[in-house]
Amino acid sequence: MKLLNICLALIGEESDKEKFEKLYYQYRSLLFHIARKRLTDEHHIEDAVSIAFMHIAENMYVIKTPISDDTKRLLITMVDRAAINVYKKEQISLLFPFYFTVFFALLSDMILS
Repeated sequence: MKLLNICLALIGEESDKEKFEKLYYQYRSLLFHIARKRLTDEHHIEDAVSIAFMHIAENMYVIKTPISDDTKRLLITMVDRAAINVYKKEQISLLFPFYFTVFFALLSDMILS
């Protein structure tokens, strides 16, 4: 419910808020299902879905009809891309300590030699 309220706060027009609320309740479970295909961590799944919905909320002018095949395809694409980006960021954060350690090991070798 928090996500819905945050997204609604991003929308100016009352008619756009009504459209967003319809698409949120219609597609929320589908977006979680799509995100789960790419991600395993529940927090990352929630992040991907949140990113997709917030992006739509900021760009409601793109949505002509909230419940349509076009809207469904757009949301699926958006959550899929958000899931990929969340995955990439997680992989980078997992690798960073390794690279950080290697960098300082090389740096200390250079200083000591």
